[in-house]
Amino acid sequence: LILFWKGARMIPYFQNKPERLKKLHEILETWIGTPYHHMADVKGRGVDCTKFIGLTLAELGVFTGITKGNYYPPDWNFHGTQEVVLESFQDHIDRYVLPQYQILYHRFEGQELSPGDCLGFAMVGKLTNHTVWLYDESHIFHAFNKVGVHKTTFSRSWKNRLKCFWRIYDI
Repeated sequence: LILFWKGARMIPYFQNKPERLKKLHEILETWIGTPYHHMADVKGRGVDCTKFIGLTLAELGVFTGITKGNYYPPDWNFHGTQEVVLESFQDHIDRYVLPQYQILYHRFEGQELSPGDCLGFAMVGKLTNHTVWLYDESHIFHAFNKVGVHKTTFSRSWKNRLKCFWRIYDI
C-alpha cells in the first residue's frame, strides 16, 4: 500500500529507521512507574493513556505540544454511542502534528501492525476508550488505571479489543 498526501508519497515514520524506534523505546521507558491519573500530564507524577501518547509524540519531535487540562469530558463513558475519546484524540492529533508528518487513523480490519503504531481499544463497551503504543510485535506500552505506565504482553485478550490504529508518516 502506497499512500500520498498532497501529491507527496508518505513513508511510515519508523520504516527502515531503527534509530527512530530506538528513540521511541527510550522515551517510553522513562515513563515507567508514572501513576495513572485522568487528564494528568506530568512524567513521574501522573498521566492518562491519551496524554501519554501525546506527550511521547512531543518528546519524539512529531507533535508541537499537547492540550493542557481536559480535552475530552471526564464523563466520556456516559456518552452512549458517541466516540468521545476517539474524536477528541483525533482532534488532538490534527491540531498538534508538525507539518512534515501525518498521523492517519485506520479502522483495524486485520492489517499488519508495526512497532510504533498507536492502537485504540474498546475496553468498556464497543467504543474506543483506551490508547497504547505498540512497542514490538508482542508488547504494548501504556498508562493504565491503577497500574500506571508500564509495558505488558500484547495478548489475545488485548487483540480481541483492538478497534483502530494510528500510524505516523513522513511526508
